[in-house]
Amino acid sequence: HYPPMRFLSELGNPIPRSFHATAEFILNNELRKALSSDSLNLERIRSIVDDIHIWKVELDIEGLSYLLQQTLERMMSRLVSMPEDIDHFEELLAITKMLCTLPFPVDLWKVQNLYYGMLNSTYGEFKTKAERGDKAAQEWLNQFISLGQQLSMRVG
Repeated sequence: HYPPMRFLSELGNPIPRSFHATAEFILNNELRKALSSDSLNLERIRSIVDDIHIWKVELDIEGLSYLLQQTLERMMSRLVSMPEDIDHFEELLAITKMLCTLPFPVDLWKVQNLYYGMLNSTYGEFKTKAERGDKAAQEWLNQFISLGQQLSMRVG
């Protein structure tokens, strides 16, 4: 019923309650699926969030927040186990940058703790390599510092 809903919305008419309830169910479900994937599709998430704003639907804030928290914790744990994976680093950084655009907060305490663990263990090794001229290590440091900023963590 998307075309009639859009038409009514553009005319400034109220959307029938049954259409609104359907949109609420579908958008919550779509966002739940998008946030639970191990490889988050940021464009899809942005599109769903845009639709949520357009239709002014109510979200399952606690459920969605918890789901994204779990996904981020899995991703950060994977980064801790494979810190040299720069692609995974970039994906995690892009997701953390997107957090401020979401219509719900996400508890990042475990992600921050994992990051802090990397700061005390892996960071020193990469910093030493970067000081010796290793370009890959310098890129890693840049990504690490950027991720720290997104997580409100201070490095160095």
